Amino acid sequence: GDVYKRQTLMKFRALDFFPKLTEDLDKGSVIGGVLSVFAIIIGCFLFIREFQHFINPELVNTMSIQNDQSQQFIKVNIEINFPNAPCLGLSLDQQNEIGSHFADVHDNLEKIRLTSSGEIIPEYFGKGNASYFGSADEQKEMIEAILRGEGCKFKGFISIQKVPGNFHFSYHTRRDLYSYVMQADRNAFNKLDLNFKLVHLSFGEDKTIEYVGRIFKEKNGMSFSPYENFTVEGYTKREFDYYLKIVPNIYVESNGKKYTDIYQHSLMGKDNMIDENQGLPAVFFKYEVSPITITYTFFSPGIGSFLVQVCAIVGGFFAAFGMVNAYTASFMELFNIR
Repeated sequence: GDVYKRQTLMKFRALDFFPKLTEDLDKGSVIGGVLSVFAIIIGCFLFIREFQHFINPELVNTMSIQNDQSQQFIKVNIEINFPNAPCLGLSLDQQNEIGSHFADVHDNLEKIRLTSSGEIIPEYFGKGNASYFGSADEQKEMIEAILRGEGCKFKGFISIQKVPGNFHFSYHTRRDLYSYVMQADRNAFNKLDLNFKLVHLSFGEDKTIEYVGRIFKEKNGMSFSPYENFTVEGYTKREFDYYLKIVPNIYVESNGKKYTDIYQHSLMGKDNMIDENQGLPAVFFKYEVSPITITYTFFSPGIGSFLVQVCAIVGGFFAAFGMVNAYTASFMELFNIR
């Protein structure tokens, strides 16, 4: 036992980075060896962290005001479900502060019928009958669809200008059909509401959002569609007002390639009761594009900075633990521990 103990102490003395000058010889000490082990462990930990920072660049951002006139429109990618509102008569309309107003926008937007369980109904109302619009058949089928519990899905994209405005889902373009249901069948009318599930909402080009979004999510958990599957339910006849703040983004890769058609957004809203005899339920998304652009780039310290940091770690630990060792050795000398 004593032999093993002496051998262990000799090993720690041999490892001592801070030998003491006693008479004309430098001798290692047990406490110096122990401190050296701690210095190696902590130094290795800091070196690994510094090396990870060197090989994994950090995503940093800067803010600026851009005056880019080349992109006047923003692509809005949207998928939204209305479980208690048949597609018949329901539309998406757009308007903005410079006077543009588009009713029943559907060029790049699908309107898909849904069963009460959310399954897709492939046939559409009217089946191409030119005289169907505004007919008694349309009115009858509207009531039947409500009573069956049909819903509606909007899926696709629209384009908005970079001026304040809104896009909204409502029966505004078919007020006549909505009014007919209200007067002809109160049971059906009471079932009709615009509760919804916002399956997806993003701004910009799909492929760019997918590529850059994957990088951002890995680095800082940021998403360009943070409100996926946002659900509003349990309301009767309401007008929902949601406010969107859209912030332009630029992503610059390490090779200098820029991605510009991407946008972050925030969403907040409220609901308002409506008088069923005067107003129509609607879901408004009122937007404003920020003048501030956020530019994201990857920052990585150069090889020179990395070597300076490594030298600082080595030198700093040698100096710091040398002082700790000197003071500790003086204290331990009182107990005659070498």
